[in-house]
Amino acid sequence: AGRMTEAPHLPVMPAEILAGLDVVPGTWVVDGTFGAGGHSRLLLEAGANVLAIDQDPGAQRYAQELARERLQGELRFAAGNFREMEALAAAADVGAVRGVFLDLGVSSMQLDEGERGFAFRHDGPLDMRMGTQAESAADVVNEYGADELAAIIYRYGEERHSRRVARNIVEARQKAPITTTGRLAEVV
Repeated sequence: AGRMTEAPHLPVMPAEILAGLDVVPGTWVVDGTFGAGGHSRLLLEAGANVLAIDQDPGAQRYAQELARERLQGELRFAAGNFREMEALAAAADVGAVRGVFLDLGVSSMQLDEGERGFAFRHDGPLDMRMGTQAESAADVVNEYGADELAAIIYRYGEERHSRRVARNIVEARQKAPITTTGRLAEVV
């Protein structure tokens, strides 16, 4: 594995982040969406202690690499979802925090790695989960009814022709399960 400086994530608006969080050296900040650690690195360099939380199993490797760099602040990593922040902070022995940072949305790292199951530019397993919990996208595509699929596609994909897309999915999966992002893209 490469060093963190080679990690595929650079924080945007670093000055605004530091100003918005009003970082004070030695105080705790929670980075609830650690990812590759770009934002945590920024906070650590400014002297903050960081509780890094991420549900993506790959994030822990980045946290270990970042911790080895021994930056100004202390880094603790907690595997989980930021919705469990209070319990994760208690388990990591982090009390009062000065601020919380969340970089919400799907990251470009996830979209660029075909094997993660988010990408449509690179064929990969139809997964779309941050970890291995819950249903995969393949489960949804191959098991949900046409009406349920159409509702999901319309609501989250904002697709006007969601019913037609859902019918195509149901027809295609009758011939063979849809298991890759490339195959789903073809069907859509």
